Amino acid sequence: FDWNDGLFDVTWSENNEHILVTCSGDGSLQLWDTARAAGPLQVYKEHTQEVYSVDWSQTRCEQLVVSGSWDQTIKLWDPTVGKSLCTFRGHESVIYSTIWSPHIPGCFASASGKEFIYQKRYL
Repeated sequence: FDWNDGLFDVTWSENNEHILVTCSGDGSLQLWDTARAAGPLQVYKEHTQEVYSVDWSQTRCEQLVVSGSWDQTIKLWDPTVGKSLCTFRGHESVIYSTIWSPHIPGCFASASGKEFIYQKRYL
């Protein structure tokens, strides 16, 4: 699978062994199906700078993806919807990591060059 820019992170779907999401230097996320040799199923482009981190929720009842970007925002995505569900702000530097809690549904954490933020509930 080829993309026109650097791919910085990847995460698997919990519901489908062939579906994954990557994030890239052009500010987009790409939804891929490894069972198909074609390009991405969908491309989400809302971040304005590199997307450095992406993580798929580990609870099967939620099909949500969280992404962190160098534009200092975190976006929450439902891969079945063509746009982000909401945007989180609060970091003062580029975001290097976003990750869902494996224990608490709807909870994620993020880390940037200057701080760590624990988001208890996304909605």
